[in-house]
Amino acid sequence: MVLQILLVLVACLLGIATNYATSTDDAPWALEVIRRGSVPAIGLLIVAMVIGQVVVYRLENPAPEQT
Repeated sequence: MVLQILLVLVACLLGIATNYATSTDDAPWALEVIRRGSVPAIGLLIVAMVIGQVVVYRLENPAPEQT
């Protein structure tokens, strides 16, 4: 649960920084780097959230023991 909350917060902060970087012509170099890497980073966050959901599901619903 904490991992999911952190991933959502990171995604929101990345969106805010990207919006700031693209709304001005004179963006600092650090925000320009964030803007260029934002699309792959968002894709990576989506994949991480899906993997996190699978891990949480497997931890909450372990496979039954075979006898």
